[in-house]
Amino acid sequence: MLYSIFIKFGPIFSLRIMKDFNTKKSRGFGFVSYYNVSDAKNAKQSTNHSTILTKPIRISWKKHLKEMSAENNIFVKIVSKNVSEKEFEDYFS
Repeated sequence: MLYSIFIKFGPIFSLRIMKDFNTKKSRGFGFVSYYNVSDAKNAKQSTNHSTILTKPIRISWKKHLKEMSAENNIFVKIVSKNVSEKEFEDYFS
């Protein structure tokens, strides 16, 4: 299903859905790699905040754990259930 959604934007180098080691069920995220960065940018712009199987998706660039730092992250609680991921992201961007 992911392949059919993302192939529209260009040739895919690899596509991987991350699964739980024990249950083999999807962990709810995956990676799509394109040969060309312009195809990846177009896919991100066109599909970010769309839905797959009624669930909203959020697309971001892959980062290595070494690049992530606890000082760069914040935790926000008591957010209304009526706020969508897109509204939340737009507010903080």
